[in-house]
Amino acid sequence: MFFMKKKAMELAINFIVMLILAMAIFGVGIYFATNIFGKTAKMGDSLDQQTTTLLENKLRDSSLPVAFGKFKQTVKKGDNIKFALGIANNEQGDKTFEIKIECSIVVKNSEEVKLPCPPPPKDKEIIVPAKDYKTSAILFAVDKKTSSATYIYDVIVTEKGAEADESGEVPAYGGLQKLYIEVK
Repeated sequence: MFFMKKKAMELAINFIVMLILAMAIFGVGIYFATNIFGKTAKMGDSLDQQTTTLLENKLRDSSLPVAFGKFKQTVKKGDNIKFALGIANNEQGDKTFEIKIECSIVVKNSEEVKLPCPPPPKDKEIIVPAKDYKTSAILFAVDKKTSSATYIYDVIVTEKGAEADESGEVPAYGGLQKLYIEVK
């Protein structure tokens, strides 16, 4: 009888030890996952120093109020792609700019086709101080199921609070910009 109680006690202790180890391993796994995904999210909004310098030079040396590091990039299915955007404010006061991105056309084999576009990033706002410029990253996530084609996006930068023209739309600051994503 005593022998049976001892076996039952051993099983209970083994179960508790295994449960504690499992919870510790699960906790370490959660820590690493949040650490990795947190860094990825931060990386998506940041630009490297070389790209930032290139944009600053474009905005400083030209009369372009809106500039991109590259207009066209190639990406593999399932990868992310980042475009660098710079906005210059040549006015006296601080200005808030709204950035809206919409899929315009999809081209495959030199013909326009009807395919779903990789979703554009959410609209965002950038505050640019007077007589200064700001840079920002635009991150696209291309799904593995995305068809191989060239996706052309309209990038519309508008000044927040600007008055609408005769057509009822706020004119694009620096004109309509285009981004080209070639999915391989």
